[in-house]
Amino acid sequence: WFYNNFMYMAQGMIVEQLTGKTWEQNIKEKFFIPLEMTRSNTDINAFKNDSDASLPYTVAGENVIKKVDYYNINGMGPAGSINSSANDMANWLKVWTSGGYFKKKEILPSSYVREAASSQMVMEAALPAKHDDVFLANYGLGWMIGSYRGHYIVEHGGNINGFSANVAFFPSDDLGIVVLSNQNGSQVPVVVRNSIADRILKLKELDWNGEAKEAAEASKLAKKSIKKAPVLKISSSHPLKDYLGSFENPAYGVIKVTLENNELHTVLSDEKIVLKHMHYDVFDPKSIDKDGLVDTTQSNLMFNFSSGVDGKIQGIGIFLDGSEQPVMFDFKPEIKIRSVKELEKYTGEYTLGKAIVKVFLKGNVLTVFVPGQPEYETEAMEADTFNLKALKGFSVKFEVTAEQKVSSITFIQPNGVFKAVKKS
Repeated sequence: WFYNNFMYMAQGMIVEQLTGKTWEQNIKEKFFIPLEMTRSNTDINAFKNDSDASLPYTVAGENVIKKVDYYNINGMGPAGSINSSANDMANWLKVWTSGGYFKKKEILPSSYVREAASSQMVMEAALPAKHDDVFLANYGLGWMIGSYRGHYIVEHGGNINGFSANVAFFPSDDLGIVVLSNQNGSQVPVVVRNSIADRILKLKELDWNGEAKEAAEASKLAKKSIKKAPVLKISSSHPLKDYLGSFENPAYGVIKVTLENNELHTVLSDEKIVLKHMHYDVFDPKSIDKDGLVDTTQSNLMFNFSSGVDGKIQGIGIFLDGSEQPVMFDFKPEIKIRSVKELEKYTGEYTLGKAIVKVFLKGNVLTVFVPGQPEYETEAMEADTFNLKALKGFSVKFEVTAEQKVSSITFIQPNGVFKAVKKS
């Protein structure tokens, strides 16, 4: 089991394909309007225009409360862009505690409510720990399922920059609880939820706040006691300019690395980042605030640059979303636009041993043909160098004289370098 937001985004896109309406329109028509959720919306600008909109905060360092900017996640709206109030969310919970109905009108099919609130996948073993009557951690359809002190609990937390929330209901007890807070990564929603549940369910009250505080203190001590891995004083394998450029992952998009003040920089989710060299080709990303101050805490991400067999930087490995394997961002070369007139000088026949290599134009694309192989279309890179589109890590470089005449073509491949001389 692995939690990620992409599948929430995917289901939002599926809804759009099925209905011909945006996910936002569907949410408004199917839920906000019939549930009388008049203060709920899916747009951060609409939220900010509310007369009583909460401001987002985070805790910097150990105990400094700091206001942060609102975070616009419209691009991944289905993963968590709904802004709401406690009263509006109470109406949403009534649907779940009444088998899918609100004011005697069906909002969700009762069969779906049962399925969504039932275990679909095991998240972890979740044996009883500190409390013998708190255990189980399964996932339903958008809900986390557990056993809370003898009661079946269905709940889900959430965290968006500056805000934390928890929504829960107890199917067998006709009870729903929602707790919203305007602090990033806060334990308050769970602490308050548990405290309310204990009182309403007439359970012996536990000091959930005290336990949360103890856990936080223990976490701080653990971090202080951990010996930092020694930073090996080993320089990077390349000069900094070789790490520049764009790196792409099909799911996560493009990371662009630039050079400023002799340091590597990038931008992640509109946040400016400086990459501090650790050792070898590993860099520690540090966020830079509006005042230019650099965060001194060590990141868990780490940018690990990798090289190809040609020695050039070919990608970045980053551990994201708690993944066991790094997510790879492949180097995305900057394609140069060359005119047909510029490309014509490279065309002709080249001798490679007993074979004749042909270089010709197919439309406006420089194409290379080696006997016994398919035709390879190319894309222009730096001066006189072209990548073979169909073969990653393969390129050709033309040798051009001072008189701008091409004398040879060199094939640069993982298994070696091969030179062919142009026929006169």
